[in-house]
Amino acid sequence: MGLVDVVYRGVFRRSSTFAVAILGGAIVFETYFNEICDKWLAQHNAGKRYADMRKLYPIESAEES
Repeated sequence: MGLVDVVYRGVFRRSSTFAVAILGGAIVFETYFNEICDKWLAQHNAGKRYADMRKLYPIESAEES
């Protein structure tokens, strides 16, 4: 009994388990893809983001003027 046979019997044989496998795979893929893109964008835009610029240019409050 090979790996392909086990996967077929466990996942692809019934429509309900196939649908659950697709939904689970989509959720996992979306989560990891989002994390990877967020980390890449944060690295690519370092120094250009509002969080970085806020330290350089503090905003004076209305009470101080």
